[in-house]
Amino acid sequence: SDNYLMRVPQGALSASSLTRLSIRANHVVNWPPGLTTLESLLTLDLSWNQLGRLPEYGSDENLIWSNGPLAGITSITHLDLTSNTLQDIRPALLMPSLSRLMLKGNPILQPPSEEMALGLDGMRRAFLERLEGEKEQVERDRVAKEDAEMVKKEADNLRRIQEAMKDFREMMADMDEEDADDS
Repeated sequence: SDNYLMRVPQGALSASSLTRLSIRANHVVNWPPGLTTLESLLTLDLSWNQLGRLPEYGSDENLIWSNGPLAGITSITHLDLTSNTLQDIRPALLMPSLSRLMLKGNPILQPPSEEMALGLDGMRRAFLERLEGEKEQVERDRVAKEDAEMVKKEADNLRRIQEAMKDFREMMADMDEEDADDS
């Protein structure tokens, strides 16, 4: 705490038996990579930093879905993100063991305030329902993209066949003219 750190030293993330980690009141801007390796970590305090965003979830450019790195942090039960600059805390709702989430002092826009009023379990339920819909839409988009690519390939193949047929007809016509000229 209070060390003016801008990032978490890798050495702090190598103690596999660590159960509590406080990085409170520093200048940390990004979520510390490597937290998924701390399998015994129960409490994480990142309060009073400058975290502007949590690691994202969603689909990549190939429309492959990922719940993101926070879903892989299975041990943390208490997470303190008080007084950061977070506007979207939905990725934290994917942490399966999370039972306490402190967020005071963040300009949160997502989830909306009516869901925030539901508490952690209510927010998680509402978010996971919407997330399933998002996953289904990504899957529909992926299938539509694959179908469109298949149709394009088939159209290209058909165009090539038509060009080959045209070339063949022209070649046959040329041969017929040569035969007529020879007679």
